[in-house]
Amino acid sequence: MAQAKKAISKTSGKLAARNAARAAVKTYQNYINGEWVDSQSGEMFENINPADTRDIVGRFPLSTSDDVNAAVNARRARSIAGVTLPHPSARKFSFVSARS
Repeated sequence: MAQAKKAISKTSGKLAARNAARAAVKTYQNYINGEWVDSQSGEMFENINPADTRDIVGRFPLSTSDDVNAAVNARRARSIAGVTLPHPSARKFSFVSARS
């Protein structure tokens, strides 16, 4: 009987911690041309954890075709400028590979 009470008290503590963490939901933005920007629609959607539907993973922008076009055009402009700038981790990998 004492073991059952311990198990219940441990479980209730974990649930309380999880409920507290759920209160802070992070809001994300689109990353376009090196900047974090809101969607042109201004709308957001909530991504919900399928294992616990009370848990909201985050709020994400409901991007439009204009947002996609802005990202594609920004990338093309960087490529047309004569320099294709890879992601920083790709540059690091290239540097390490070149030294080997």
